[in-house]
Amino acid sequence: MAVALSVEMLLFSSLFLLPISVISQNNGTVAVGSSLTATTGDSSSWLSPSGDFAFGFSPLGNNDRFLLSIWYAKIPDKTVVWYAYDGNNPMVAPRGSVLNLTANSGLVLNNPQGGETWKSEITLGTVANGVMNDTGNFVLQHQNSRSLWETFSNPTDTILPGQTIERNGTLSCRQSETNYTKGRFQLRLQGDGNLVLNTVNLTTDNANFPYFDTKTTAGTVSGSQGKQLVFTSSGDMFVRRENGGRFTLTGTEGVSVRDNYIRATLDFDGIFALYSHPKNFTGNARWSNPLWYKPDDTCQNLREEMGFCGYNSVCKLKLDKRPTCKCPKGFSFLDPKDIYRGCKRVESVLLADKWVWIGISIAAALVLCTAGYMPPETIEGRVSVKTDVYSFGVLILEIISGRKINRLCNDDGLLNLAWELWKKNAALELKDPTLGDSCNGNQLLRCIHVSLLCVEENAADRPTMSDVISMLINESMELPKPKKPAYYTQGNVDFNGIREGGEQAGSINVLSNSDIGGR
Repeated sequence: MAVALSVEMLLFSSLFLLPISVISQNNGTVAVGSSLTATTGDSSSWLSPSGDFAFGFSPLGNNDRFLLSIWYAKIPDKTVVWYAYDGNNPMVAPRGSVLNLTANSGLVLNNPQGGETWKSEITLGTVANGVMNDTGNFVLQHQNSRSLWETFSNPTDTILPGQTIERNGTLSCRQSETNYTKGRFQLRLQGDGNLVLNTVNLTTDNANFPYFDTKTTAGTVSGSQGKQLVFTSSGDMFVRRENGGRFTLTGTEGVSVRDNYIRATLDFDGIFALYSHPKNFTGNARWSNPLWYKPDDTCQNLREEMGFCGYNSVCKLKLDKRPTCKCPKGFSFLDPKDIYRGCKRVESVLLADKWVWIGISIAAALVLCTAGYMPPETIEGRVSVKTDVYSFGVLILEIISGRKINRLCNDDGLLNLAWELWKKNAALELKDPTLGDSCNGNQLLRCIHVSLLCVEENAADRPTMSDVISMLINESMELPKPKKPAYYTQGNVDFNGIREGGEQAGSINVLSNSDIGGR
């Protein structure tokens, strides 16, 4: 009996010699104090009870860099369904980085030198343990099993059965299959309940107009606006309305959730698609072609935006209905490794055309009397993309005011007038009287604001045309303060004549303004 007891005690005591990370893997539970190391060994991930999902360090490329992520552990390609972000960039860790599960901060990632590079956002409570669930959700729990933080509430590009997205929640695509940096396509459940797909301006993170939406906003029926995007454990996906109603997106199209892995992903090409993969397989099984996807034609739906393929390129649908991009004759891809960024003129053609364009532009301006649309640097023989921005700003001011730009090269009449009125908080007095009440005052003021940004004296301060478009269509976008326009000369403007709808007696530098009048 004594011998038997000694053996039992020996087995029990040996548990204390095992690493915490081994003991912690009972039923997917991870104990506080556990850690993972960025290597290719068994200590680089925590598994769910069934082993379907793994949380930890997924190797990237040559195995010297690792993505902090969750992936399908039993399929050959180890498809990633969640990854940690630092701003717009994925949390890529060098070999030897360590992830610790702590009581106060939750998950904390340290580089090989011990510096903190990322942590989960725990706002209230102490972490008792972590759990890697068979749903693919990693949860940090309080001692009462309440969730303090979870990956389902911080989605990236994929939603899994059992997951919901609340209002103002988003999915952001990656830039390519292997580049996990945030791309320019986004799925959002807006604050008004509308589920949309839209592009984003990556420099400002501002959303453009949707290229797909469910129109689940408040209508004539009370409570009809969307409340949640729901992906049920049985594979049905719908927008749940405030009144309990549903806007159905898709089901599993006859595919068994019990026998297949199911995921819905916002792909890097802007398509939101539902996929399946058999759980039990032999040979080279892979993800199915999309069981369901939106929009039906990405090329067509994005035609009103900047375009799926970027500037100067052509979008074509392949046989599988996925978009691809091609460059027209005389153009090549900006980045041959990323055909979706757009195309540029071939350098030899560009250099030859540049001087021809400058010569023609200056000659045409002088001969056809259109130099008023040209910024100072173009008169001096320097041309850039900001040249057209300046011309666009002048044109908008002409349309709003009903006044033509001075045909002289150093025009200061219309620009001076707009600038002086802006400084006096009286910019709306620039409006052509013949417009009457046919336009919205706030929209008109925004157009004047954007126009003044376009005609700023310093070309580097002017926005790009893509920024101008975003400024005009996104009324919630905050605009910078305009600086003085080109050719500006301080002086007096006959504001009384302007208010009475009469012609301006003279420009600020006493140059005459010809051909002034409503269009």
